[in-house]
Amino acid sequence: MTIIVDDVLQEPNFTDPALYVSGVPHEALDRVRDRERLVWQPTPGGTYNGGFWLVTRYQDVMDIESRPEDFSSVPGAFYPLGNMDGDSPMQKHILFMDPPVHSRLRKMASRSFGPRIVKRFDGWVREVTEEALDAAFARKEFDFVEDVAKLIPGRVMSAIMGVPSESREQIVQWSLDVFVAQAKAEEDGGAAFAGVFGEIGQYMAALGVEKLRNPQDDLLSVVATALDSGEIDEFEYQMYASGILVAGTETTQTLMSQSLRLMVESEQTRATFEKAFETGRYLRLVEECLRYVTPALNVARTATRDLEFNGQKISKGDTMQLMLAAANRDPDVFVDPHRFDPFRDPKPLAAEGVAFGSGVHRCVGSMLAKVELKTLFEEIHRRGVRLELNGQPERGWSSLVNQLNALPVKLG
Repeated sequence: MTIIVDDVLQEPNFTDPALYVSGVPHEALDRVRDRERLVWQPTPGGTYNGGFWLVTRYQDVMDIESRPEDFSSVPGAFYPLGNMDGDSPMQKHILFMDPPVHSRLRKMASRSFGPRIVKRFDGWVREVTEEALDAAFARKEFDFVEDVAKLIPGRVMSAIMGVPSESREQIVQWSLDVFVAQAKAEEDGGAAFAGVFGEIGQYMAALGVEKLRNPQDDLLSVVATALDSGEIDEFEYQMYASGILVAGTETTQTLMSQSLRLMVESEQTRATFEKAFETGRYLRLVEECLRYVTPALNVARTATRDLEFNGQKISKGDTMQLMLAAANRDPDVFVDPHRFDPFRDPKPLAAEGVAFGSGVHRCVGSMLAKVELKTLFEEIHRRGVRLELNGQPERGWSSLVNQLNALPVKLG
């Protein structure tokens, strides 16, 4: 059992979704980061040793993610750990794997985002974005989350995966259901989470059969071919297809919604956006939104042995809770980190921070997410409209994703 070095945490419970309803607790995370040593967060369950270490510094996150032999993803990629006994269906998910098993699936995953698919990103994304914005702007007043941000990623992923258009809305709903289930995992032991993944997996299995009969230039055709050749097994196929769908919708939806909220809530920030639009700095704007918003707030790794990490004794089985949102506001890496500034000169390789993770688990679809947000900005700017708040934004109930459930806006 790990010895808790902080007798009293004197900080909020970072696993409590209620803590995030009013916003990401950056002040509390700053205090944790400012401590000389890692801070232990006790938990009632979901880890082997009664809690986890809060990892809030950028370099610490990078170091841990670069050492899968010492800090494993197999017990679970998120808190509460979803594969503690090693027999959960989630063990077949690429996020719950370490090399060399992970390396085999990562090779297939990279191929699923191969050149023939990537070259079609812009066309797919722009068509879907134009369709969503045209419909929303025609109403003058609308909920940006419901009418734009929820639609674009789900429909784009449907196109990339080769999902029939009639299943688009079910795809969007499943991606939302997964994160609702994740929030309840501590209560039900992950039963709802596994159940939703199972539903998606069954759908993807049936669609994969059709892709083998009629292969096309889409992601699911690549993955189905890998299954047919024996490169991956049936459960790995289902978990990858389900996981890439969820990862490609919920977090991108969050990124879009929170980025637009930044623009419409503050005239000073709006001016920054407009300056970036006018000077064509779309990529830097996207990178700064990624850093500032950090759609996935945290990930988890588990120590495979007793070791020392930056002067801290870590016991085998200890969970390292990598607080990505805190790492992306680390003043040792980002000057004035709580200021939104796409014109800041970032340190090499740190423009977007660790929003997509790092190391072997860096998001394979990161390029697509950037294209989606960049295209959204371009299309809003091209239309020459001014979006204004038209009510109170509503945050989600999650300690894992920086969710926004509602963003009422109107054309100014």
